[in-house]
Amino acid sequence: MHSATAGQWQEDAAQVSGVRAFLAGMEFTRDPIRAVERYHRRFGSAIAFAYGAPGRPARIRSILLLGPTYNREILTNTDSLRPSGLWSVPGPRGSVQRAMKFSYVTASGAEHTELARTLGPHLSRPRVDSHFEAIRDITVRGVAGWPVGERVDLYSLARQVGQHAAFTLLFGESDLERVCTFGKQLADYHRANWQFRSYLRLRIPGMPYEDVLSRAERLRDFVSKWVDERRGCPASQDLRAAFVAHRNGKGEPLTAEQLAAHLNFLGWAAYETMSSTLSWTVFLLALHPNVHGDLADELAAAPPVATISQERLAALPLLDAVVKEALRLVPPTPMLVWRTIRDWETGSLRLTRGTRIALSPHVTHRIPEIYPEPRRFRPDRWSRIKPTQYEYLPFGAGPRRCPGYGFANEFLKVALAAFVPRFRLDASPGVRIDRVYWGITMPKPGIPVRLLPQDRSFRPMRATGDIRELVDVDDVS
Repeated sequence: MHSATAGQWQEDAAQVSGVRAFLAGMEFTRDPIRAVERYHRRFGSAIAFAYGAPGRPARIRSILLLGPTYNREILTNTDSLRPSGLWSVPGPRGSVQRAMKFSYVTASGAEHTELARTLGPHLSRPRVDSHFEAIRDITVRGVAGWPVGERVDLYSLARQVGQHAAFTLLFGESDLERVCTFGKQLADYHRANWQFRSYLRLRIPGMPYEDVLSRAERLRDFVSKWVDERRGCPASQDLRAAFVAHRNGKGEPLTAEQLAAHLNFLGWAAYETMSSTLSWTVFLLALHPNVHGDLADELAAAPPVATISQERLAALPLLDAVVKEALRLVPPTPMLVWRTIRDWETGSLRLTRGTRIALSPHVTHRIPEIYPEPRRFRPDRWSRIKPTQYEYLPFGAGPRRCPGYGFANEFLKVALAAFVPRFRLDASPGVRIDRVYWGITMPKPGIPVRLLPQDRSFRPMRATGDIRELVDVDDVS
């Protein structure tokens, strides 16, 4: 399937229309990972979904394109396409919720170029390198404070450390109470946006839709006060200062609503992708005691994580491979949804403005010709393969690849280097670990475990739940 030529999809696309298209939409809403696998098996790598009123011709509203060639074709076409927004619950005209739909990720053309120029220096390789010791110190202290012997939610602990590192180093916020407050507000707002009931636009106090609107306003008020602390500061100081100093092509500053949209999206994306990936990586190690033991050996032979240099950390091959393999099996963004920003004619298809085009890193990462035994957690594969950016895209690819990838990669390596020598996971037999897709793949409701001292008793953790659909694990008696 992955060998299709560019542009071939418009001739080869299977078409799903009418009631079948509506039912497909419901499937993707409930569980897009399961749905994309099913439709890929049934229809192939190019599927067009067409809708229309009774008695009228169906019109293509969504297209699913799967594989590296399609990834390249779409992700490089920034003239006609842009990513979809993260928070899509409609808001009344003039509302904060309406503004929140148009953040950095949805900007296109000159607006995106201007915003990228503001954001870029703070996530550049030199800037991330300059943060390394601070990333290391914050993360090591955070992980060292995790309670030994107690029942905990691993995901919540990972979130706390991820928020501390991201908000301190990228946004200049050193007050941990404010870090927790902002992080909780963002998490609650995000969860509310991804509840189907929130799309029922009932302006009644206590209803989900009204809750989303209220949360958006509270976030706007928080961010307005938060960024006021940076007015007059040099744009190089941190992301708050950079966006306060930002001016568009007309020399106009961002409004309070625009600042809220951009900084809320960047704040949530900065910590959530790192935190969820750290949780899944530790979980995968707990399912695979041989890999866990080998990684413990590699880290035991390295300098202590509290003093390790960036160069020495980068030179640990298994640590690097474990991070890559975890991102392959459970990419933070298993679906990349883009929209046409103008009518777009391509081959035999005419797509109207607003047509959704969905790609799937999840499916791409499971192409057996690229990744043999694709459902297996095999970090050793990374010593033999070197996929292109369109074959391996846990954080997207092309001109709109997530700019925070370098920061996240450093955090994940440090966090694992701090965790593995100190802890191992223990869970009740048959503990259930489920996943939910709310923009990224998150543990639902969390990962309940007990943290035990690392005694090198590497036994596979027994777990059930739909997360096991993503990885094949040998049964060990």
